[in-house]
Amino acid sequence: MGAYEPGERQVDASWTVHRSRTAYDGSPWLRVDMVDVSAPNEDRFEHAAIWVPDAAVALIVDEQRRAVLMLRRQRWVIGRDGYELLGGLVDDGEDPGDTARREALEESGHVPRGAGRHLLTVHPMPGLVDSAMHVYLWDEGAEQVGDPSDPHEAGTVEWVPLDRVDELADGGQLLGATTAVALYRYLALR
Repeated sequence: MGAYEPGERQVDASWTVHRSRTAYDGSPWLRVDMVDVSAPNEDRFEHAAIWVPDAAVALIVDEQRRAVLMLRRQRWVIGRDGYELLGGLVDDGEDPGDTARREALEESGHVPRGAGRHLLTVHPMPGLVDSAMHVYLWDEGAEQVGDPSDPHEAGTVEWVPLDRVDELADGGQLLGATTAVALYRYLALR
């Protein structure tokens, strides 16, 4: 439940974790630890580290329409509305690809067509937050099989033209780093 352990050298072999204490445990959504660390210059101080469960995101593209399935919604935490890819938290023991497919169905009522494939995994804020975002790509579109079933994911499901990605990014309408990174990664690979 966290990449840091007391006494371990971190990946770059220049930071040392001496000890960690949980300052807030909001399981299963969030844990905040205060970690006693030594920086590369040997300064020692306490640093916050936030743990959030991993998430998986579905990038569902319909190449015939040159469009991507997205959810337009309001995010009260940041006080903005905009577009997001479909996704959610990975359940314990669940494969992230299965999570992305499940979340797409729950949030949109659509089932991705064909086999999904891993596109990339990102850690949006690795200096403060331990949480991986796994992106899976389906590029054969999706079939609508019902209505969205998750009442907490209210929004409007839309097929957004891929040629609007720059416009939405310029207007601050792509919500979440993972949405932007996934879309631009996909466009770069095309």
